[in-house]
Amino acid sequence: MEFDGIRQHSETPLDLSMKSKGIRWYVSFIITFDVQTKGELKNSILLFDEPSEALHPQAQMEFTDTTVCGRLIKSNQVIYATHSPFLLGEDMRVKIVCVERSNDGVAEIVKSTEVQRKNTLLPLRALFGFDSLSRILDEDNILIVEGWNDKKFIELFNYICSKNSEIFLNPSIYIIQLRGTGKIGKFISIFSGKTNKIVALLDSDRAGDQAKKIIENAFEEIKIIQTSEIVKRLTSEIEDLIPRSIYLKKFKEVYSDLSIVIPDIKNKKPVCEEIEIYFKKNNFNKQFDKQLVNKALFEELYHSNDPILKKNAESLINTINERFSKS
Repeated sequence: MEFDGIRQHSETPLDLSMKSKGIRWYVSFIITFDVQTKGELKNSILLFDEPSEALHPQAQMEFTDTTVCGRLIKSNQVIYATHSPFLLGEDMRVKIVCVERSNDGVAEIVKSTEVQRKNTLLPLRALFGFDSLSRILDEDNILIVEGWNDKKFIELFNYICSKNSEIFLNPSIYIIQLRGTGKIGKFISIFSGKTNKIVALLDSDRAGDQAKKIIENAFEEIKIIQTSEIVKRLTSEIEDLIPRSIYLKKFKEVYSDLSIVIPDIKNKKPVCEEIEIYFKKNNFNKQFDKQLVNKALFEELYHSNDPILKKNAESLINTINERFSKS
């Protein structure tokens, strides 16, 4: 197929046989439907099966925005089936329906809450993830933390600071929680070429030290904070910013079904690590879950006036703000 158009800076015809499958499909689609929907197909219902599947993601989004939504729907109703999240625009969510094939082979429209196969909702889940990521990429100041606990502790410390002093976390800072440090390098690489300021808050343990090396070797523009800067311990975790006596007291309350002797828990390693050692040493028939203790602590510490807690909270919030100001 040869297109009779002209290249922007040349009189040479554009030979589509030399172009990609996606380009050939796109030009063919535009020529066919731009003409026909102004003539015999005007005011028609257009049903497409997997349109633009040969296009790359950005082109698929542009296809949806400019072709289907922008031009064809002016005089036609457009319905299309797709497995691509890039053809599901954010403004289309109320128009999206799920289709499943029943056991007898008949395709049926079902509510998203009634789908039988997990993969049916995969494009929608990908859409929500893509939208969330797009919003994240637009944030100017991004604080990366290792997990849910870290984010909750920062929110707690920020509240303690704002309640007792004029210190507070810069409102422009957006906190992103990861699921551990294992994929921190891959996550940060998403921001390549962006102008976002990024700071990573890491524990001062083996995982945190490994993540620090990855960041320093590959992303020198990323600033790093480790918990050892705040609590002045060579190895520490976010929980060590809580006074040890307060943490161990709450730990004993949460595990009241066990015979726990607080003085037997040593003070050489991070508090959660020492508790895990204590569990193993005493052969308790369960594993230590710091999430249970942390959740109980959050409720209590919002009302705490402990001076050490206040000092650590102010130190962390100030350090975070300073790292962003120096980025």
